[in-house]
Amino acid sequence: HLDPVHLDQDDRRYLFDAKIIPMTEAKKEIIEVSLTDIDRFCIQCFKQLKVGWLCDEALRYCPDSIKTANFRLQIHKNCETICQHVMKKNIRLYKIKEDKIAELEQYVEDDDNQVIINEINDEHYNT
Repeated sequence: HLDPVHLDQDDRRYLFDAKIIPMTEAKKEIIEVSLTDIDRFCIQCFKQLKVGWLCDEALRYCPDSIKTANFRLQIHKNCETICQHVMKKNIRLYKIKEDKIAELEQYVEDDDNQVIINEINDEHYNT
């Protein structure tokens, strides 16, 4: 097309909108590559973090690429810290923020083994 297109500021028809690109394998790969280590951790441990996971226990599963102090700072991007008083003890839990659940849930893959593991973990953490 040799004729230049004139766009008014009000006319947004020709502008690129990344939201309308269909979810293809290539798009999934680009999104997965752009995830941070803490995002990957939250996706990997999604079930535990969704119901509330002991802070010390979550720290044990922290990736080696993240230092302990950085983990504690970065986890608050996706999770909130909840303090509870149980049997005369104060416990701290990491729980995924409500507005982040849908965002992270789309990356969670449930294979049969993971479903069984998550059910066991859910029973363990709810008792």
